[in-house]
Amino acid sequence: FDVEVWVNQLTKERDAHVSIVLMRPTCSSGRLYLGSDGSLKQSGNLNIACRRDQEILDFAIGELDRWLGKLGAKRVAKSEPRTMSHFVGSCALGRCASPEDLRVRGSSNIAVADASLVPEQVWGHPQLTLMAVGFKAAEVLAASLR
Repeated sequence: FDVEVWVNQLTKERDAHVSIVLMRPTCSSGRLYLGSDGSLKQSGNLNIACRRDQEILDFAIGELDRWLGKLGAKRVAKSEPRTMSHFVGSCALGRCASPEDLRVRGSSNIAVADASLVPEQVWGHPQLTLMAVGFKAAEVLAASLR
């Protein structure tokens, strides 16, 4: 399974908020889209949408409790699952954007240089992947303007 864990210190000494998220859900059926009023809308379930994903997340939480327990930490509360995604692929390279110049297919003046170029969710946090996308996009776009 692919989960991401991070710790946020709280204002109370010796307390911390530990977050855990399933990075590659197997059955999310959610969809984000722009409404006619220009606002972001959601349909379907972007959270844990099936038993398999819930079991994976429950296992990861149990392991995290066990690991932290060995260090003397204890869980005092548990939040409900919330949407936490690094959305990618809405204009994937080769399907929507041209690999040659990053222009949206059928356009001459709209280029894409963000996470939407990445066809699928990457394993783990996407920061380094997206930095590489940005650097390469800068090279490609600069070359296309010469």
